[in-house]
Parts: sequence; structure tokens; C-alpha cells
Amino acid sequence: RAFAGRLVEALLADEDASLRVLACRRVEALPGEGDERLGKVLPLLRDPMSDVRAAAAEALVTLANPRASWGLARALARESDPYAQARMLAALEASEPEATLNLILRLQRRKDVDDQRGAALALRAFSGEATLGGLQRALGSAEPAVVEAALESALALIERDGAEPWTPCRAAVEAVDPAGPQGELRSQTLNALDRAG
Repeated sequence: RAFAGRLVEALLADEDASLRVLACRRVEALPGEGDERLGKVLPLLRDPMSDVRAAAAEALVTLANPRASWGLARALARESDPYAQARMLAALEASEPEATLNLILRLQRRKDVDDQRGAALALRAFSGEATLGGLQRALGSAEPAVVEAALESALALIERDGAEPWTPCRAAVEAVDPAGPQGELRSQTLNALDRAG
């Protein structure tokens, strides 16, 4: 077991992307526990190869540790590959929901716009009143990138859960400038609320 752990650890740092992906699939063999394992996997969310980022997110599904939430949300804000995004959301969903959502809401309260945007995108992994409050807070942001992320999450949540749980967001969505850069996304979100309602 110790040899397997050292091998996986070495492969996580290998220059060959396919070996890094393979190592992510064997993350349970890593030595240590909790934060020690997270510290070896989280940097791979910034890997230049999208399949490595997706494999790292999948490894975090296996570890299911709420303490990965900030790294996942920040990676989600940078991610352009849809499959890697889906794996990052799955990793957020796999962790203990209340603790993970609380950490995401703490990230949302930071001053850094990228943190706020990542938190707004991560909200689509959750449901419930705390998620609703976080979504409303993001929709009311003065930062266009945060509002855009919140609209994207609102749209995804409405499509997933139906309109009813998210209708309290209608006023915040309507408050987004229809002539502004998020005007089209605003219209799509309002249409989704109307269709699903």
C-alpha cells in the first residue's frame, strides 16, 4: 500500500498528462488523509490539460471533502471545458452539503470578484433556502461578472428543480439591466421562470 501511494503521488506530478489522469483515478491510494490528500489533488485543478482538471475533480468526488470547496469554486470560475465543469460541480455535490455550502457562502463574502464569481457558479450544485439567499446576493452584486455567473446558476437551477423553489429570485433577476451586457441571459432566466412556473 505504501508503494502504491508513493507511485500515485509521483504520477500526479508526471509531465505526461495521461499518467496524471491515471493517478487521479487512484487517489484513494495516496498516503495521508483529509487535507493532506486534498493538497496533492487541488493543484491539478489548474493543470493546462482539461482532462487532467476533470480527473482531479473526479478524484475530489472520491475524497468528498467540503474543504475542497473553495478550490473547486475558483477552478469552476476559470474552467471553459463543459465536462471538467460538470465534474467540478459533481465534486461539490458529493461533499457533505451543509458544510460545503457554508464554505461557498463564506467565499462569496470575500472582496475578490473572482471568488464571488466562483461562489455564484458553485451555487448550482446545491438547493434550499441558503442557496436562494446566496443566489439573490450574487444577483444584486455591482460586479457584472458576478451577476452573469448568478444568472447562469439561476438558469441551471430552474432547469434542474423547476421554477417554484427559485421564484423568490424573480425580483432580483428583473432588477438586472435588460439593456446591459447580461440582458440576454436575464431574458432567458425570466423565460425559464415563466415556462417552468
